[in-house]
Amino acid sequence: MSARNRVPFVTLFLIVANLAAAIGTFLNPNLLDNYGFSPSQGMPQGAITAFTGLFLHGSTLHLLGNLIFLAAVGAAVELATGSWRFLAVFLVSGLCGVVAYGVGARNATEAVPLVGASGCISGCVAYYAARYTHLRVPIAPSRALSVAMVTGVWLVLQIVGAFVRVGETVPGIAFLAHLGGFVGGLVLTFLFKAPDLREKSLGHEVLDAMNDRGPGALIAAASDHLVRHPDDVATLAKLADAYRDLGDIDGERKVLLRLLPLESPEKSVERLERLSEPELIRPIPVVRRIQFAETIADESASVAKKLLESCIAVKTDPHRPDALAALVELVSAEDPGAGGAYGSLLKKEYPLHDVTKRLEAKGLL
Repeated sequence: MSARNRVPFVTLFLIVANLAAAIGTFLNPNLLDNYGFSPSQGMPQGAITAFTGLFLHGSTLHLLGNLIFLAAVGAAVELATGSWRFLAVFLVSGLCGVVAYGVGARNATEAVPLVGASGCISGCVAYYAARYTHLRVPIAPSRALSVAMVTGVWLVLQIVGAFVRVGETVPGIAFLAHLGGFVGGLVLTFLFKAPDLREKSLGHEVLDAMNDRGPGALIAAASDHLVRHPDDVATLAKLADAYRDLGDIDGERKVLLRLLPLESPEKSVERLERLSEPELIRPIPVVRRIQFAETIADESASVAKKLLESCIAVKTDPHRPDALAALVELVSAEDPGAGGAYGSLLKKEYPLHDVTKRLEAKGLL
């Protein structure tokens, strides 16, 4: 199932859990003191509140800011890496933030209880930014922002949250927790190698979206995707089609030549049939055209013949007799004696050439 068709269940669950905790805090503000993490707490209470504090928030702005980025970045990470891996990133990053806060506040005379999922979100942002720098995250229907922009906006919100207080009962936000969560997410980036196919799948979805905007947008997105996946056949094929739609012959030719070595002979027939068109084939060296013809001769004799005929039209090329000889052998294999016209031309223009002698020895001339 593609990422587009899957539902980020863990992200939705975490959003619901945070909203439920917010309702509970509204009904009973003492939850912040009882279940927020305090460095002075001993075991096992400290271990319990290190976890429960991740779902509590001290202000409306704090809650909304985290939920917005959890919905955007969290869903993107979950769909890219899998639900269980995302949950690990979320929780481990949050706990790393708790540890960082505990270390920083260990000598404080009065440490405020730590609450909020900001450390978790920091880890998700770090993980996604490191693994999927070139991708975009959805923020609304048909709207997406780059990972770099999302990260920048998130950092701005953290700074605003430190000074603008809307109904806060817990002053300030622990930036050490954010830093700890961010570092935790970066560490998990190296421990959890997100499958390349998942990122390719996301990249293909971006290409599908860009395709709706026109060939120019598709070319830009495909070129960016191919920087990371230079041998992605599906993307190369879309790129070739986009250049063709724009009428960019040079661009289409370059992509087709790049695509051909990556495909099997049976898959190459369609590409070579297109490439054999006069406007595309002209700059390609004759020797390479002959190689293409030999590659697909068994799959499509007609396309191979078309390629070879384009070779013999270049009368000054030193490989022209090889193309004539290949034509004689190609058509004779299907219908003995059918290569007469090509054979006669070969004998007339290149009577002493090695390929002429070879075909005479084989009885094809």
